Amino acid sequence: MQKNWKAFGIFAVACSLLGCTPLPDEGAPAQGGGQAEQAKADSSGKAGNKLTLWVFAEPHKRFYEEVKKEFAKTKPDVEVEINLMETKSEMDKYAIISKSGGEGAPDLLDIEQGQFPLLIRGDVPFEPLDDYLKRDNLNDVMSKGRQALYTVNGKQYGIEHAATVSALYYRKDLFDQAGIKVEELKTWDQFTEQAKKLTGKNKYIFPAASNGTGENDRTYFELLIKQEGGDIVTTSGEVGLRTPEALTALKRTYDWKNSGIMGLSQK
Repeated sequence: MQKNWKAFGIFAVACSLLGCTPLPDEGAPAQGGGQAEQAKADSSGKAGNKLTLWVFAEPHKRFYEEVKKEFAKTKPDVEVEINLMETKSEMDKYAIISKSGGEGAPDLLDIEQGQFPLLIRGDVPFEPLDDYLKRDNLNDVMSKGRQALYTVNGKQYGIEHAATVSALYYRKDLFDQAGIKVEELKTWDQFTEQAKKLTGKNKYIFPAASNGTGENDRTYFELLIKQEGGDIVTTSGEVGLRTPEALTALKRTYDWKNSGIMGLSQK
């Protein structure tokens, strides 16, 4: 176990490198997997021969298995161990480790995006990535908004590895039968007006939560507020629910429910 155990982060995941050493000389060439190797360097400055990664989802494990193959081409002497864990068990174990000195911590921690805030109360148990990103010229190739999700007090602690786009799928045959030309719909207001042709008793475009939790409603709200350029929490750290963007998102959801486009939540 290294003296400096704090982790690097990769999020969609959030990744944490527990056990990082100082950066190499600025003139040293950047190689694939270099950050991971640095994380395992011991107190004498010599790189270790094992890199441990915890992941919380089986598809992520498959992804990293492919990355592992590429990593082995430049670092054949480093063993990479990828451990798949249940989400809650992974979080609980890491939380305990981070509060008890770091013994047994992984070098990389892959966690779900929404779990990151649970680990940054008090001392942040991750290694800041800013110098590494700057060294490898990565700041400008990633979305600023996604980087901001893992930034605390001006320091970035995680890297998104599964930033996915959102898309609205529809039944083309039904829209065609209703005479709706989807390619001409440029705004949500236009979509809302045309979508009314397909609604009726127990017929909705968007489903609502059926168990009373409001989970779907929350998901729609988050998508809509971000599309407007806002967020649940603003860049200044304030709750973003009274912003113009939030009001627009809430009004849109209300209009969808009121017009029968979105189903009403059932208790």
